[in-house]
Amino acid sequence: IRVLVDYLKMALDCFFAVWFVVGNVLIFGGHSSSSEAPNLY
Repeated sequence: IRVLVDYLKMALDCFFAVWFVVGNVLIFGGHSSSSEAPNLY
């Protein structure tokens, strides 16, 4: 049972790490694209 708990904790840590990176990419990507739009028009 302890091995299962450790595996679950590791899976959650990896999931939140990936979610954090994806969220930052979407946020900064949206800001950069929106800031470049006024320059194009």
